Amino acid sequence: RKMGVKNGYNSWQNIDGGTRYLKYLLRRFNGNKHYAAAAYNGGPGAVSRTKGPRFPQVRKYSRHVMRAYHKMNGVKDVSSKSSRSNKKEKTYRVRKGQTLSTIARITKISVKRLKAINKLSSSHLKIGQKLRLGTIDTSETNKAIKHSKLKIAKATKLVKPSRSRKKSYRVGLNQTLYSIARESGVSVQHLKKLNKLSSSTIKVGQRLRLR
Repeated sequence: RKMGVKNGYNSWQNIDGGTRYLKYLLRRFNGNKHYAAAAYNGGPGAVSRTKGPRFPQVRKYSRHVMRAYHKMNGVKDVSSKSSRSNKKEKTYRVRKGQTLSTIARITKISVKRLKAINKLSSSHLKIGQKLRLGTIDTSETNKAIKHSKLKIAKATKLVKPSRSRKKSYRVGLNQTLYSIARESGVSVQHLKKLNKLSSSTIKVGQRLRLR
């Protein structure tokens, strides 16, 4: 009724009301068609203005709607195109003395599968012949590489630089030559030698050389 639909069985009122509602949702979500389509299905509360659809079924519905929208407007399906571009074909070049069986062992692909992929009627191979091994999903590989890099970066941040990189160290309250040796990574003997100390006695505020 808010959008002018007084009779739910009247197709014209439904179309007009639906158009008005979609227009309202487009304004609400700053022209984002994906968010507006999701809200049209699940209601405005089911879609976040910043993060989009909150529920899987609403996300799925909006994807179907947008795919149909792009198709009607002559736009190619971006998601299917990107999934194809993520697929990379793997090949293997036959070397001297190799048979289909040895290549199957190396690649871990059965002889039957290799024959099917390469449309081979027999097991006869030629040196230098290129065999197709199928496709691999590079997006998954890239995700794994990215994940590893993040883990390395995180681990690097956790490792604090050694205090022994400092040239000198100021003695704090209740510190001994032994505690400074543990903290700096420089042995007591070396600290004594660097600072020309005849004993292990040190004073608060005293500056010690570390290298």
